[in-house]
Amino acid sequence: MIFYNYYHQLERDFNRYSSMSEPFNFLTNNILKSMVRSQTNYFVLNRQHTVD
Repeated sequence: MIFYNYYHQLERDFNRYSSMSEPFNFLTNNILKSMVRSQTNYFVLNRQHTVD
């Protein structure tokens, strides 16, 4: 629930203060599509930060 609240706050702040013409959710969708197309994982967790 904490992540959810922070994410929505980030989204609101981004849309409020950003000079970009597209909203935050479109930006994240574009990043995810790019990751799928290029078969690249941009988000990597260190071993110390994983549970399994």
